[in-house]
Amino acid sequence: MEPRFHPDALVELEQEGAERGEPFVTAVEQVVAKALETPGAGALWPSLPPDLGVRRRDIPRYKYMSLAYTVIDDLFWIVAVVHERRQPGYWLQRLDSLHPG
Repeated sequence: MEPRFHPDALVELEQEGAERGEPFVTAVEQVVAKALETPGAGALWPSLPPDLGVRRRDIPRYKYMSLAYTVIDDLFWIVAVVHERRQPGYWLQRLDSLHPG
């Protein structure tokens, strides 16, 4: 499986990377690699219906930062690079664009 970033998640990664530096981008890449190895091991995103399959992985060394991802039709989607103290749930509408039809 190859990771695919939702376009807005890629913008978030670039913005946070510009603010926090290359170590942040490297940390995200490591989290993505680990999630690809065992996609089902991430905790289901709290407060979302489990059938959406959105999972969460914290980004080590970056308090309040995590990755929201899901697997749809064998595609590994990074939905958001989330700062949990900023506008909770702002990224949820992105899920609609990932589902076919």
